Amino acid sequence: MPMEHRHGTQKRKIIEVNMKVRYGFVSNSSSTSFICEVCNRTEVGWDSGSVTDYDMVTCINEHTFCTEHLVADQKVKPSREVPESACPICSYIDMSYCDIKRYFLQTTPYTIEEVFVGIKAINKRRKKVYDNEYVEYVLKAKNITSDDLLNELKNKYPKYPDFMSSLRG
Repeated sequence: MPMEHRHGTQKRKIIEVNMKVRYGFVSNSSSTSFICEVCNRTEVGWDSGSVTDYDMVTCINEHTFCTEHLVADQKVKPSREVPESACPICSYIDMSYCDIKRYFLQTTPYTIEEVFVGIKAINKRRKKVYDNEYVEYVLKAKNITSDDLLNELKNKYPKYPDFMSSLRG
């Protein structure tokens, strides 16, 4: 929401800006980076045009991953968005740490600060907690495996968009 400040006789508007973190595709100037959400493989290039240049694809729910992770029985043209049925994340075969972190923050008492205290005790120079560290901490605290969690989510939210909607709710 813009706020007005007076500076002398001039009015100036101050606009609040929220930063957005984007997973999968990141662009800066003429360089481009793609990060696989399944294996974390990172590809960086100059003036590349597409995720497919790096043998990666993006599903209709914006998960970016290597083509080798496509669900085996699905035929997909690499130049198109991949359907949910071919995405290992939307099919609950693999998990997106970003999505699971959001889920855990809403459904468990475990905070990022709690995890950060443990990390900081080991490495005093650390400035942040990575999504995978938070998720692995909560899984261990709940004494469940990632497969247990994925099965639980699949039973509760048969379609991945339903799971994503629950995170917005």
